[in-house]
Amino acid sequence: MKIVKHLLEGDGITQMVCKKNTAPLRSHSAIVIHYTAGGSGQQTALFLCRPEIKQSCNILIDRDASIYQLNNFVTTSWHAGKSKWKDLTNLNYHSIGIELANFGKLHKVGDHYNTWFNKRVHPREVFTYIDPWTGNEQYYHKYTPAQLNRTLEVVKLLKKKYGIKWVLGHSDISAKLDPGPGFPMQDFQHINN
Repeated sequence: MKIVKHLLEGDGITQMVCKKNTAPLRSHSAIVIHYTAGGSGQQTALFLCRPEIKQSCNILIDRDASIYQLNNFVTTSWHAGKSKWKDLTNLNYHSIGIELANFGKLHKVGDHYNTWFNKRVHPREVFTYIDPWTGNEQYYHKYTPAQLNRTLEVVKLLKKKYGIKWVLGHSDISAKLDPGPGFPMQDFQHINN
């Protein structure tokens, strides 16, 4: 995999047409990682490309490690919303957004785990987190090893190409949950350029 003319090239990469995003990035200060909290990567990528949807990302990485690129790496995507990190505000203009196909926070119903839209998730795909403040269990959809490996590969490429300083979760820049406690953020924050 490589970056050519601000686009990913390689096996398992699909370039999408997302014409609604046209503003250039002001800086490549950060990468912001999110979970989709929805269906498959392809379904979510198609949804995010719709002109009436006020959300987007630069790339989306599916559970099988396939990649959908919605915007190139020098175009602003609408992934961060109202956000702040250090001296930066509105991180849409200062970051590359990576969405990971993942249901996010789950709810336990009896001995089953369900998404917010009542899709059942197999217990093998559940990450149990103990909230340090309350001691209560919380449940999240696990990321796949292939997805995490591919994300790490992409982050390394982006940091090297654009000199990106920070790798952040959406929860670091605004009041959001993603990418959640099941994402190994520390592994991504210590990547050197």
